[in-house]
Amino acid sequence: MGRLREISIPLPPLSLQAAFAEQANRLDALARALDAAAAKADSMAAALSAEVFG
Repeated sequence: MGRLREISIPLPPLSLQAAFAEQANRLDALARALDAAAAKADSMAAALSAEVFG
């Protein structure tokens, strides 16, 4: 366990970490919006199918 404490792990600058986090949040929001749109499209397709084919 003592050797693990001696290992230095380089970290990117805080500004780069923040920029990465912002991009990740934007992508997550976009993925959620796409999931919602796909669910709405599925619902609309099911409703149309039910109306056409009864």
